[in-house]
Amino acid sequence: MATHLSTEQIAARLDHIRDAPRDDGTLALIVRRPAIDAREVLEHGELTVADGLVGDTWKYRGSSRTPDFRAHPNMQINVMNVRVIEVLAQEPARWPLAGDQHPCPQAKPIKGNQSSMIAHSPGQQSYLVTNPEACFTNLTDAAADGYRPAKR
Repeated sequence: MATHLSTEQIAARLDHIRDAPRDDGTLALIVRRPAIDAREVLEHGELTVADGLVGDTWKYRGSSRTPDFRAHPNMQINVMNVRVIEVLAQEPARWPLAGDQHPCPQAKPIKGNQSSMIAHSPGQQSYLVTNPEACFTNLTDAAADGYRPAKR
């Protein structure tokens, strides 16, 4: 089982990461996230302007970098150096988790935080930084499960 590395352990591998070729590389892995906590490793992927990686939930996740908190059109995909993934994920089986985010699907935009039992709505202060354990269609559904609305 992989554990989180200490700052010192990561720092010890920085020279290895920095020594990666700057002008040449190989695409090692394509992963899409079709749903919360779901990963699909693809042999081939299709990129479109409207969808990013087709089948990924990118367009349903918000961004603090847009005025309306909708998905940012210039942030459709993540490209990560494989040496960074080797250090952070530690095991190839964990590589698909790199760059992970926990979105709620568009049909259930309310994010439920189980440790605080607070339900966060799109546009609220902590919405974009909340990694939900539950997603709800509306605040009424969240309240039925014991969540209270966020104050701001």
